[in-house]
Amino acid sequence: MLTEKRQYQLLYFVLFASGNGVAAFRNVFLEDAGLSGSQMGIIGAILVASGMAAQPVWGIAADRYGRTKVALAIGAVGSALAALLYPAGMYVSSPFLVFVVASVVFSAFRSPIHPLADSMVLSSGLDYGKVRAFGSIAFGVGILALGWLIEWFGTPLIFYVYVVGMVVFVFTLRGLERPDADIAPDLRREGIALVKNRQFLLLLAVAVLIGAASAAGGSFFSVYMRAIDAGDSMTGAAWLLRTVAEAVVFVGAARLGLKHRGQLSLGAGAYTLSFLAYAVTGFLPMIFGIQIIHGIAIALFGLASVNLAHHLAPDGLASTSQAVVAALGLGSGRIVGQLVGGRLVDLVGVQDLYFFVAASTFLAGVVSLGFYLAAFEETGESEPTT
Repeated sequence: MLTEKRQYQLLYFVLFASGNGVAAFRNVFLEDAGLSGSQMGIIGAILVASGMAAQPVWGIAADRYGRTKVALAIGAVGSALAALLYPAGMYVSSPFLVFVVASVVFSAFRSPIHPLADSMVLSSGLDYGKVRAFGSIAFGVGILALGWLIEWFGTPLIFYVYVVGMVVFVFTLRGLERPDADIAPDLRREGIALVKNRQFLLLLAVAVLIGAASAAGGSFFSVYMRAIDAGDSMTGAAWLLRTVAEAVVFVGAARLGLKHRGQLSLGAGAYTLSFLAYAVTGFLPMIFGIQIIHGIAIALFGLASVNLAHHLAPDGLASTSQAVVAALGLGSGRIVGQLVGGRLVDLVGVQDLYFFVAASTFLAGVVSLGFYLAAFEETGESEPTT
């Protein structure tokens, strides 16, 4: 019998292993289907907008009825069925329209899975970093394998892998002993308190900027690697190196002694450094080296945003607070990042795109300094990060 910690680690491993291909290789799939950079950006924005609209509803429902496990299962099944529309779209005369429909449905079901799973882990009192690290490991190893496999079987493979992964996810979910997050006693009162918290609004502002940068930079990374004459297998290898660095930080973050506001600022700085490296050089060994910095950035921001959202949330609003940060913060930023990023790829090229991406993360770092001016004791953060 697995312990609760091992159950959650397995859940995250399956979740990230199944979704890595869609995250990393979606745009090369769309490129193979004949879409332009602007059309890729539109698809990316639709994915985010659909999720942005759906996430608060899922989060409130999970908090109100205490059925987090059921919500996760519905999300997994619904998104798996929608994923099958993507490869089907390759066989019609207007694939773009099929991809639009697929993106709306896919994201509406997919979007709540991560924030709801995060809220369950935090509500259980487990060390989030040590659970999330298993997701990073799965993400990197899976992308490395997919990078080789799609060169043989084609990019539609990423969606079939997702479908299989969601089936395994549902069976893994059934084994959880404590399936639900904390429940709010008064959603209306606590929800108002959440959105009136100035530090929570500051976190949302940082999330918007990081979301815009990560959406544009991450979704076009596979296109960037092709542009510098590196194959899809090299994209997979780069993602693996990045996620190994992520996992190390997730596991060892507590030993750094950084409070969450420090993680937020350092994460934004590391993002800026890595994106600038993409912009100024296409030298493959340098790109591989900077993946370590990029992985550190992802982990620091992930730890800071999830834990700050949890600390700032009123009692019982664990799911809602994560969903609001993911939707209104990261979500709105990602819409802008996808649309503007796709347009910039057409106008200035994929490499110069990263100058604009770096500017967004630099501004996020500046905004994050506001946490040092506030009465931070109100957040309840009396201990270093976990």
